Amino acid sequence: DLRESLLTWITALNPKDLRNGSFLPERVFRLGQAEEIRFRDEMTENSPAMERRPQLRRIRSMIAYPIILQDAAQVEAVLVVAHAKTKHFSQALKALIGQLASSVGLALTLWKRHNALADAEAEIRKVAYYDSLTGLANRRLLNERLEKGLTRARQNSQSIALGILDVDDFKGVNDQYGHDAGDALLVIIARRLEEALRTSDCVARWGGDEFVLLFEGLEKRQVLEAVLLRLERVLESPAKLSHDLLLPVRVSLGICFCKDAGLIENQDAMLRCADQALYAIKAKKLERSQFWMVYDADLQLQPESEAFGDKVT
Repeated sequence: DLRESLLTWITALNPKDLRNGSFLPERVFRLGQAEEIRFRDEMTENSPAMERRPQLRRIRSMIAYPIILQDAAQVEAVLVVAHAKTKHFSQALKALIGQLASSVGLALTLWKRHNALADAEAEIRKVAYYDSLTGLANRRLLNERLEKGLTRARQNSQSIALGILDVDDFKGVNDQYGHDAGDALLVIIARRLEEALRTSDCVARWGGDEFVLLFEGLEKRQVLEAVLLRLERVLESPAKLSHDLLLPVRVSLGICFCKDAGLIENQDAMLRCADQALYAIKAKKLERSQFWMVYDADLQLQPESEAFGDKVT
């Protein structure tokens, strides 16, 4: 029966190893037709093939069937069955092995279709939810994360904060150095933001030279302070756009801090709150000591020195 015959393997073979060979699996792979061979004792003793494959010395008959992908009508693998008897493969057994090869071909076809569909879905999601330039979350994904984040903050009685970050004088970079330089600067800033934020946070490209930062799971206000100080450190070094172009990284960040998420009516209210804080800090570009301003959810804009109770140095 078939179980008795399966002394070797079902395996997907590398086409590079099969195109030029002369042994049974290579021929079947190349020609796409089933083939049976039988060995005499002297063949197994003296054949170079047996020298390379000493495990075949016990085999006296072997049959191989191509495993064909239905979509491409091409040989993807070879099913090899061997036995120690010379005349072992009856017509009924050959038919059964052929059906098995067809079933394996169908399974591989369906598997490849599934993988192709998964890859297509992943690409669609990437286009729909991620920014093509920076690879960051886009506006749509950020809105979903913010909605879920507000829900979690209300349920867990945790603070949440939202920041809008704007690149200062970005138009001047584009005008003086070109849009490629501007794009390179945005990518560098994106990578630095990712480096500074916690795994529970989210950074998205909102559009143009604006980024939105979502800070979740803030047990206390000082946690946000620590993240902002880390942001300051990673952004302070100049950005190397080419071997001879080094630009300072200047940004402004407006933050809406919400100790009680129940005070926020919806995510648009939080975005408006952060945008007002951004407007306030940009107005102080020439005199500020830090690049961020915190706006509390009660809409009382704090002086810079009181952003965290004590002045941040």
